[in-house]
Amino acid sequence: MNDQLKIGTRSGRLLLTVRVQTRSSLNKISGTHQGALKVRLTAPPADNQANQLLLRFLAHCLRLPACNLSLLQGERDHVARWWHWRVCPKRNC
Repeated sequence: MNDQLKIGTRSGRLLLTVRVQTRSSLNKISGTHQGALKVRLTAPPADNQANQLLLRFLAHCLRLPACNLSLLQGERDHVARWWHWRVCPKRNC
């Protein structure tokens, strides 16, 4: 089955859906699932730790400043952990 990453735009900004698995043994991108990027993170979902680590990890992988990424929805979604990020075209904050 060919499961391709779906990337969209809204108001001139990139939208990326991410499915997060917390409490992994390492931080890594592990593929795609139903059009979303699958990311494994070492952080637990409690106290916003996974959200913060996801922000830093994606910024590192995309070679962007973390301030160019923001969580649009899914902050407390513990069931599916779907995340929507927008990337500002400006590279410096």
